[in-house]
Amino acid sequence: MHCIVGMNHLASASLFAIAVGLSGCGDASISPDEQVSQQGQEIIFPTSRLSAPRLVSPLSTATVTSRATPLRWALAPGQQGALVEICRDRPCRSVEFLFPALGSALPWLPPLRPGVHFWRAFSFRGLLRSAHPSATWEFHVGPRSSAVASSFGHAADYNGDGFSDLAVPATDVGGPADRVFVYHGSRRGLRARPDQQLSGVAGLARSLEWGSTSFDLDAGDLNGDGYSDMVVRARETASTPTQLYLYFGGPEGLPARPSRVLPAASAPGYEHGFSFGAAGDLDGDGYGDLASGDISVPERFDDNAGFVHVYRGSEDGPGEAPELTIAEPRRERLLGWALAASGDFDGDGFSDLLVTSPQRSSGLGRFVVYPGSAAGLSPDATLEVPNPDPRGGSKLGDSATMAGDLNGDGYSDAVVSQRTFGTGERRLLVWLGGASGLSATVGQTLQADAPASNFTRSLSGGGDLNGDGYSDLAATLVTGEVRIYLGGPSGYSLPAAATVAVLPEASDAPWSVSITHDFDRDGHADLYSRGRVFYGAGTGLSGAPPLRLTTP
Repeated sequence: MHCIVGMNHLASASLFAIAVGLSGCGDASISPDEQVSQQGQEIIFPTSRLSAPRLVSPLSTATVTSRATPLRWALAPGQQGALVEICRDRPCRSVEFLFPALGSALPWLPPLRPGVHFWRAFSFRGLLRSAHPSATWEFHVGPRSSAVASSFGHAADYNGDGFSDLAVPATDVGGPADRVFVYHGSRRGLRARPDQQLSGVAGLARSLEWGSTSFDLDAGDLNGDGYSDMVVRARETASTPTQLYLYFGGPEGLPARPSRVLPAASAPGYEHGFSFGAAGDLDGDGYGDLASGDISVPERFDDNAGFVHVYRGSEDGPGEAPELTIAEPRRERLLGWALAASGDFDGDGFSDLLVTSPQRSSGLGRFVVYPGSAAGLSPDATLEVPNPDPRGGSKLGDSATMAGDLNGDGYSDAVVSQRTFGTGERRLLVWLGGASGLSATVGQTLQADAPASNFTRSLSGGGDLNGDGYSDLAATLVTGEVRIYLGGPSGYSLPAAATVAVLPEASDAPWSVSITHDFDRDGHADLYSRGRVFYGAGTGLSGAPPLRLTTP
């Protein structure tokens, strides 16, 4: 049972004055004397004898879909509940709401303005509360509330100030290949010059090397401290296997050197982290998880089957070895080519993982969905979707993205590409979430205007560019442009809302694109692509010239 009770005053530095009024919220674990003492106005005294709660959900920097989305935490044995603070800032100098709650959840959110909010909790028992709060997390509230309470996605905030940050390979802005540049958000957005440089590992920034479809370096919150972490794929030398390098965020941002290295986990000849990224919380333990799809290098392509590795987050972050490995036994299936993660397709509170398997010369292709649960990610797929093209003239799955909640029903959705043989034309197929997970049938198809303006393999979903509460989509074109589709109750609106030029020349190669950030915290997601930042606005994009990021 959960019980929310009223409050007379907000927190001071040393005590809480609250109207407890628990007569209707009895707890068998509390003695009768304790229950009597809790009637009326009381003082809650801090004590070091009680440990702070551990926050569980929604994961830090996630977007909640509904005012009914609960805040959850874990209590130590013998603790009665938590005093929950929802704040405007990370230090909680400006407290918006204070709720004493019995049990381990606040079952609904109070009326909150759209935007970023922070929260933390003190545990209590009787008249005592923990001397120190939990870690402080943040979440994003949209302008509308859906009927289904869930959460999705992540927005990089490496220093925890509520403004999205951006980490990019330095080569994206004309820098050296052994650096990652980090740009911190602020009320004025990003500065053109980076705030941090990460170096020290040869090839550190080669996340965009051959074949990779991963361009978002944000790893979510892998250790539960409320700060976003970063992951990048690199190799020590040209002849050594690729590895995943983790950088844990904190009050000062990212550290100068990797916090942990995840070595190659597949058979020799496979590219560790061919696709990789934040997987959300697959087991609901309050720590973000990480997924990696491993594909073999070109000279061994004929032997390719594919591996998917899942690294489970913890207080210390993921271990060096994966918690789960899913191996594809059939040759040339290319399992793990692209991932769509950090979404909850069935609204059960656990993140799910979509993995594509486009196959090589055998054509067709497919994608599979592995469900999250309290026991972790299940290696048994709940949904296996073959290419819906009955003629066999195309291949499904050479790119994919978790699309956020594009139609506002509270369930996460996904977009997977389909490429026609011969002409190379790509279509973007939309798959909608629901109570039973992703639908087995296509919900919408997006097509390029002409072969000359074909889609490439780079996609980004989950951000809300125009601030209407529906997730939008950015797709790159071979013309060197990015096309924007706005979400709505009937799906993506057509025609596209905007097309902006990014590259100086045409290119069919994958290149960076992301709409998961809000750099100036104005309630509109912003578009990043290949060194350029386009700010979101009520019409989708502001129309102002893009900010061009530079080297130091």
